[in-house]
Amino acid sequence: MVDPVPPQLPGTPESLKATWVKLRPHTKRISVFCYPGAPLRKWLEDLSSLDEDFDILLTHGHAELLGLHTGQQIDLPPSINLHSIPFVSQDEYDWLLSQCDFNIVRGEDSFVRAQLAGKPFLWHIYPQEDRAHEVKLAAFLDLYLETADQDLKNACIRAMNWEMPSQWMDHLDAWEKHSQAWRLDLLKKQADGGLAARLLHFVA
Repeated sequence: MVDPVPPQLPGTPESLKATWVKLRPHTKRISVFCYPGAPLRKWLEDLSSLDEDFDILLTHGHAELLGLHTGQQIDLPPSINLHSIPFVSQDEYDWLLSQCDFNIVRGEDSFVRAQLAGKPFLWHIYPQEDRAHEVKLAAFLDLYLETADQDLKNACIRAMNWEMPSQWMDHLDAWEKHSQAWRLDLLKKQADGGLAARLLHFVA
């Protein structure tokens, strides 16, 4: 029988050690990798209204996206710390996702990686002129939330549509349990090698 749980990821990658020593203990970690146009400044400002500490890990280029290098500092309280991380490899990014309590991801590859990390996430799906991305996101959420209770469904849908964290963050613990179960289900379904292996078997 194939073990559905892969081995533990290794320790802190060398490229992230300088950032990791700055993170505060007992503080929620959020990674950010989104497209320009996301309401990120407003999102972070709302996050600061919560009675909790957060370390925000901005992937390569996102400090510039927020204008942090042009003197346009966001007026955030000490509860929110922003950390700009360097460009990292795919394996190092996987490790980062696994170490955060919440991940904002974009595109397709990072979307899949976020699911395999087993953590709650916001998928910033690439916007299309014909709004096809909205149909695609809704179809994913139908599958992803099929077994979730209504409160968690509502919270996830709000988060995926960039509603402010204060509207759904109190459901994060339940969302993490759901994410871990979703990850295990994905791994079990891929235990035979996945689509590529099935196609080869079919052709043979």
